[in-house]
Amino acid sequence: MISRCYRENDIGYRNYGGRGITVCDRWRHSYENFLEDMGRKPFPPSDYHLDRIDSNGNYEPSNCRWEPKWNQENRRPFGALETILGSLSDVDLEKVIAEKERREKQKEFQRCQKLQASINGFIE
Repeated sequence: MISRCYRENDIGYRNYGGRGITVCDRWRHSYENFLEDMGRKPFPPSDYHLDRIDSNGNYEPSNCRWEPKWNQENRRPFGALETILGSLSDVDLEKVIAEKERREKQKEFQRCQKLQASINGFIE
């Protein structure tokens, strides 16, 4: 949350800090204050995320809640595209295809690196 709002090299910065979204001082400087205001993530933790009620608003007690991930997915069916490309009004099919191809090539390259490393380990 803090990283994507304040670190320009964070992958999510464009969609958070780059849009002016911030974390309230109370939470930014004290995890204990965050826990006091929000409580621990409900169980099971992997099924919940911190949601901003107003997606253009900041991370602060009055604008945040724990929400089941499936609920967010139902509200934002194109969330993955929006994360990759920005707002849906700017979506360009060529960009979607190019990003998908880039990710597939990256995965293939990583598989090749792992295979090469295992071959090198076997030969040595």
